Amino acid sequence: MFLIIFFTVLLIIIIHYVYNFNKIPKESENIPYVSGLPLMWALIRQKPHDEVEEIMSKTSGDHEIYLVEQTRFGPFKQINFVSPECVKDLLMASEDVAPKIEFHPGSVFYDFFGKGLPFSNGDLWKTYRKLATPAFNSALRTDMIGETTMELFTFMEKNLSGPTDIFILLQRITIEILGKMAFGHQFNCLKSLEIPHMINVYKYIISFVESPLRIIFPFINKLPLESNKKFLAAIKEFDNFIYEIIEKKKDEMNNNKINNKENSNDLLTKMLEYSKQEGINTDNKQLRDEMVNNFVAGHDTTAGALTVSLYYLAKYPEIQERARSEVINILGDKLTIPTSEQLKVSTLEIIP
Repeated sequence: MFLIIFFTVLLIIIIHYVYNFNKIPKESENIPYVSGLPLMWALIRQKPHDEVEEIMSKTSGDHEIYLVEQTRFGPFKQINFVSPECVKDLLMASEDVAPKIEFHPGSVFYDFFGKGLPFSNGDLWKTYRKLATPAFNSALRTDMIGETTMELFTFMEKNLSGPTDIFILLQRITIEILGKMAFGHQFNCLKSLEIPHMINVYKYIISFVESPLRIIFPFINKLPLESNKKFLAAIKEFDNFIYEIIEKKKDEMNNNKINNKENSNDLLTKMLEYSKQEGINTDNKQLRDEMVNNFVAGHDTTAGALTVSLYYLAKYPEIQERARSEVINILGDKLTIPTSEQLKVSTLEIIP
C-alpha cells in the first residue's frame, strides 16, 4: 500500500513539473510550432552546420518566426527567427525587451562561460561593457596581427610539404593572435607542429560543452560519471591558467612593470588600466569570464570565416584575381604588413 501511495505522489509531482516546465508563455502562444525531431537527430549525429541550417530551413516552412516544439522538453524553449527584419528588431531591442540568457551555477555553460558580456545583463553588463569598449579599440593592433601572419607564412614554408587542413592551420593563427590580443600570452602555435597542452585542454572543454547529447539531455551532466569529473578537472586547470595571467598583470601594473608596447596593449591590461581610471573594482572571476568569452568568440568563428573565404577565392578565380589586384594596388607587389589607414581603403576606390 505504501509503495502505491509513494509512486502515485511521485507521478503527480512529475506530471506537475513537466506541465509547468513546458507551459508556453502568453507572449509565445500564437507562434507556430514546427517539429524539432529532425533538428535533434541531426545534432545527435553531429552533422555539419550547413546541413543543420538546411534542415531548419526546410522544417520552418513559410514561417518567419517559429517555436521548435520538441525543444520544449530540453533545457530551453527555443524560438527561431528566419526573417532578417525580425532578427534586426530583436538585436536592436533593449535588454528590458530582450534580455540575454544568463547561466547559473550547476550548468556546464556557467562552469565555462560564467557571466561574460554575452551572458550578462543590467549593471554587471553595463560596467564591463564600459571597460571593454575602449579596451578593444586599443588592443586591436594591425602591426601585431601582421607580424603573426608573417609567422604563419614561415610556419607554412616549413610544414606544408603535403596536403593540409586549412581550418586547422587557421586555428593556429587565430589562437596565437587571440592569446596576444586578449591577455598578452604567446601559445607558440606557429613554432611547432605540436599543439600546446593548454590548447588541448581548451578544445576538450569546448567539445564537452557543445556535446549535443549533453545539451538535449542536461541531466547527464549531474551524474557521477568519470567524464564529468574529467571536465571539472579540465575547467579547474584552464581557470588556474587564466587566473595566473590576471594576477601577473595586476602585479606588473602595481609595480609599474608594464612599460613597453609588447606587454601593455592587450585587452586584459587595458581593462585593468581603464578600471583604475574609472575607479571600478574589477573582480578576478568576472575578468576570467570576459577573457574566456572573448577567446571563444574569436577563435573558431574567425578561423571558419577565413576558411570559407579561401574556399570561395579558390572556387572563383576571377574574384581571387580582383582581390589580388586590390592588394597590389594598395600595398605594392612586395610582401609587407598593411597599416590601419591602408586597411580602410575601399574596394570601390580601386576596382570599378
